[in-house]
Amino acid sequence: MEKSKPRSNGITRRTFLKGTTGTLIGLSALSSFKARAQNSVKLGVVWPLGVNPAGLEMQRAADYAANVVNTEKPFNYPELIPEWAGIPGLNDAKLELVYKDHGFDPEKAAQAVKELKGENVVGILGALNSQATLRASEAAVDAGLPMITSSAMLSPLTKRGVDSFFRICSDSVQGAKSLFAALSNFMDELSEEEKALVPTNYVYLTYEYPGVEDDLEMIRGFAEDGVEGEFEGIFSFDSLIIENETPLGTVVDEIGSLGLSSNDALVSVLPSNAALFVVKELAKQYPTVEERPGIVFADPLQTTLQGLVSELPPEAMRGWRWTLSNVQFFPGVFGADADFASDYIGKFRDDFEENVNPVNPMNALGFTGIHTWAAILDHAGSTRSSDIVQAAKEIQLIDIMTTNWNGIAFGETEFGDVNANIDVIPGTAHLDAQGNLEIVELPGGFTPSSTYANLNIITNYSCLMNCVTIGVDANITQLQSIRQTTIDNHARYSWDSHNTSYSSTNTEVETNVDTTVKSSASLF
Repeated sequence: MEKSKPRSNGITRRTFLKGTTGTLIGLSALSSFKARAQNSVKLGVVWPLGVNPAGLEMQRAADYAANVVNTEKPFNYPELIPEWAGIPGLNDAKLELVYKDHGFDPEKAAQAVKELKGENVVGILGALNSQATLRASEAAVDAGLPMITSSAMLSPLTKRGVDSFFRICSDSVQGAKSLFAALSNFMDELSEEEKALVPTNYVYLTYEYPGVEDDLEMIRGFAEDGVEGEFEGIFSFDSLIIENETPLGTVVDEIGSLGLSSNDALVSVLPSNAALFVVKELAKQYPTVEERPGIVFADPLQTTLQGLVSELPPEAMRGWRWTLSNVQFFPGVFGADADFASDYIGKFRDDFEENVNPVNPMNALGFTGIHTWAAILDHAGSTRSSDIVQAAKEIQLIDIMTTNWNGIAFGETEFGDVNANIDVIPGTAHLDAQGNLEIVELPGGFTPSSTYANLNIITNYSCLMNCVTIGVDANITQLQSIRQTTIDNHARYSWDSHNTSYSSTNTEVETNVDTTVKSSASLF
């Protein structure tokens, strides 16, 4: 994976933060638009709330993050912010969060932004999933409000040329590049016998959305041509676009018509409940384990993973050679015993767990969104939208929650994005022989075997395609043991069952052949 590079003149992120933040605040205070003395500054937050577990988990973390901004804390993380008692650049104004619920309805998300404009918010954080975020961001432009998303991952969101919209997480194209880079580089380490077990043809299964054809062409380039100077393109590529409202039974039939074999891998970008149903049905079509294709889940928030852990029996999971791509969050570092990790995040981690929950994908995104907004407002020293947008383009933050121990810096990408996070590293993971998840590489030279960054305490049977011991050769007893270990780990790191994440209620709806694929149901 490509590592983030320092800014010009060799200024590192940590040096930038510690060496210049005071200067930047001082300069902004001299600007023509000085921060007005005020008791609080309002930020609008648009998520699916009600009793939705995903939104509620993000809300708890966001409230906690606002408290860290507003009250001095004995932490080292996030940089500088625990020392605050309000936002310094706004005369120590308290950060006040104003929430609106969209219930996964894009039109409700747009209406929520319009209402927040009337409540004098200075900007928007939201709206969890991509379809709601698209409509909310359009409404934010109309309202003249800057907007940040920490979770919406469809690539076209940052390809619209919207100057006031920013994305913290990696997108679907960045995740695909990382996947094929990891696969290509891993092939170099395999024996000829092992290489024969790795699928070489990758079929992308995705729902329909604006810009999907352009995204697939870029991903085809990663698979077939690689990226000069980074990795070789050694795979073939195909795709299957599922129209909205297509019944899952039809989706399974279309996949079956492709005649996939062990030389193929299906890359699913479907909502997790749909992806899980597809796997269960494909297991019936491929009763012979050795003939099953590989499966890659674009699973940024590990929602598909949770469904596999809780619902897929070992007999159905044999042979698929699981992989997760575009992973935004590896919680293992929060449990590291090394002095490096304990000194830096130990007190923060313990306080977070006491007041929110153990760190998981959803609350990490909620916290990071507020952390980023607070840093931008401080740097802007102003509540004027144009000053906030300019400040967002200038900040550079350390983030250990959602960017895989890298950072947050908004800019243009090689893929034509505007205001995307150019420092994020999408994760691609493989499984060790004990069923522990390892990532390929961390910034700063850390690897999964590093003493300082051992991430092997989470999940599960997601692995790069060379994990043949777990994928093809594992027996039912081994898989049952791994599954139980994974369930135990998820009791600590999970936020809720994947099925409940698509509804504004906690009522689980059975997925069957007549259930339709809906882009608005995708959690990312």
